[in-house]
Amino acid sequence: ELDALQARLRESAGRRESSQQSLEALRREVSRAENESLRLQGELAGLEARREATQARIEALEADGRRIFEQQSSARQRLEEISAQAHAAAEALHAAEAAQDAAEAALEEGELQRQRVEEDLSASRRSAAQIQSRLEVLVQLNLEGEGAAPGAQAVLRGLDRPDHFKPAVRGMLGSLLQVEPGFLSAIEAALGERGETIVLNDKATAREILESLYEHKLGRASLVAPNGDHFPEQGGAPEGSLGWASDRVRCDSDDLLRLVRGILHGVALATNLDHAAELRSRHPAAAFATQHGELIDAGGIVTGGRAGEGVTSALQRRDEIASLNARLASVQAELSAHEEARAAVLAGRENRKGALEVARAALRDRQNELAGLRAGRGLLEKELQEAESRAASLGGERERAAADLDAAAGRAGELGERIAACGREA
Repeated sequence: ELDALQARLRESAGRRESSQQSLEALRREVSRAENESLRLQGELAGLEARREATQARIEALEADGRRIFEQQSSARQRLEEISAQAHAAAEALHAAEAAQDAAEAALEEGELQRQRVEEDLSASRRSAAQIQSRLEVLVQLNLEGEGAAPGAQAVLRGLDRPDHFKPAVRGMLGSLLQVEPGFLSAIEAALGERGETIVLNDKATAREILESLYEHKLGRASLVAPNGDHFPEQGGAPEGSLGWASDRVRCDSDDLLRLVRGILHGVALATNLDHAAELRSRHPAAAFATQHGELIDAGGIVTGGRAGEGVTSALQRRDEIASLNARLASVQAELSAHEEARAAVLAGRENRKGALEVARAALRDRQNELAGLRAGRGLLEKELQEAESRAASLGGERERAAADLDAAAGRAGELGERIAACGREA
């Protein structure tokens, strides 16, 4: 019986030891489960922190996305505005180019016009200079009595006392007369040598001149000092004639005109020598001068002929001087008109230059404006591309964050189940 008790005691001690071992094993298992639960809870806490951070990141990405979307909208609006401005600037540039082309064409046309005016002005100046030169020669020839007798030339030079005699001399009679066109040769024939008569201001000087001519053997000269004597009216000119010769002459003074009427008294005009002879047969008391330069005087003497080339009388020079003076007045009027035209052209040229400079400045402004708008458009397009790239990047990042968030949620559920299982196991 003692052995039986001892055997049961040993058996009970064995079971106790076995139970103790099982208890220790269970304690170790509980401790392991608790440690695993703590680890899982730590991992879950870290996962929750990452989930919160991921959610915050997603919210930040969504805010960035909204901001980028607003930037894109603003950039697109500004791009549309700047594109419209660039289009308008391109049209303005075309208009500025057209304005510059027109201004350059106007300036070129103005330059051609200036050249034409300058050519006309130079031609008028040359004509005026040539006429003036010829006038000076003719006046000098008349002053010197070219073609007259030596005595007449000596009187015109002032003889031996120019300071005394020249003021008393008015000139040769022929150089003081004006003849109607077409009757120069007739009046010259009618005057004859009397055309070389020296006209004086007073009779007192005539004696001194004649004495000087005689004393110094300078030749002979005819002198006259108009005294204003009136000659009887001639009445009507011979029927069939061209009128009285004196009616075709004009003078600068009345006393000289009366003198010429006296010299030409009784001289009528005819077309040619045959006409003069026919008139002479009907009017033997009159003298007749023809337009060809012949003269039939009251005594029936016929004078005619023609001087050689280059030989001119004072009357012819006077006529040429009158003609040249008229031409000179016309040329001077043309010259004044050309100068006014030149001044107007030059003023217009300056205006066209100013318009061209304005057009070029406007063109440069339009070019700079268009270049600036195109540069701005390029920057906006680049900004829009960068915004679209950032938006795409943010979209991908948000998708990845959402996937991470979903994965974290699944992992959190799994960890919760495992923690619950560790609790049950513990």
